[in-house]
Amino acid sequence: MNEQKSIDIGFSVNVEQLWLPEGIGEKRKLGKMKFGLGGSSINIHQALKAFGVKSSVLAFIANPEHLAPDDLIVRAITEQVISNEEKRGLTITKLPVLSRDNYAIKEYETEHTYGYKGTLQDTTQVEQFLTAHRNHTDGKICTGIQLDEIRFAKLMLRQTAESKSLNLKPSVLGNKEVLKDILPYCDFLFMNEAEYKLCKLDTNEMHKLGVSFIAITKGANGVTWSFKGNRDWEEVQGVTVSSNEKLFTTGCGDWFHGAFRGALIRLGYDSKNLTLSQVKTAVKIANIVAAEKTKFRASSLGPDQDFVSSVISEITA
Repeated sequence: MNEQKSIDIGFSVNVEQLWLPEGIGEKRKLGKMKFGLGGSSINIHQALKAFGVKSSVLAFIANPEHLAPDDLIVRAITEQVISNEEKRGLTITKLPVLSRDNYAIKEYETEHTYGYKGTLQDTTQVEQFLTAHRNHTDGKICTGIQLDEIRFAKLMLRQTAESKSLNLKPSVLGNKEVLKDILPYCDFLFMNEAEYKLCKLDTNEMHKLGVSFIAITKGANGVTWSFKGNRDWEEVQGVTVSSNEKLFTTGCGDWFHGAFRGALIRLGYDSKNLTLSQVKTAVKIANIVAAEKTKFRASSLGPDQDFVSSVISEITA
């Protein structure tokens, strides 16, 4: 286990409310509601944890002074679910800089997600924190980054010489100048098929800016990836998953991201001097872990360390 390793993750965190419908047709009723902590930063944290890798999360949450009365219940729920995760070992720094807490509502059977995301109100506090928070972790991950968060992602990523990875929102991927500004700070870039179609830079341009590894997750169809400008994309097919329950795909891209980073550390690879063979091994492991994650309800839930250990043993045998 490489538990001495540690990665900082920010900033996408939200309360996730999962509805489990009961019955069918006209008689369907809203079943038990489950609350948990979600968002891509938490999902990646959980994946790293399954690999025995420690991580700390930097979360943007609501500033209580800005909240309307209707938001106070959500604030109380947010505080409770964060507290529950802290008791389970989550290391989280909360910056109260949003107009309201981020909230996601999902019906299990339909995969439709509703909810809202608070707007950033206090950029100075974030910049001051990140400037002072110059630690020596083994890497940084910035995920779910929007246009108004680019400056914070740059500030966070440039604070380490170790490996850095990004997941960017469509608004960023669709802006060529912003991409050229942020990608020189990135070693590993992750996106899904829909996001890749919006990207304003081609693979060669992204590699020339310094990105060594690009992954495009494709759900049940696996992942397409490129490493250091190899002429052709590499393809890894999807993994068939057997389950008596409906598969839950939300968060699988995040779990692939976290599993890839976790596999590099768990296998003792030097993230700054990777070989093509090492990348292929990490991709295979991450692909299997992300597929297994579909058996778990809620985006942050997934396979445990025993499963990960068995996959590593099988792939590296």
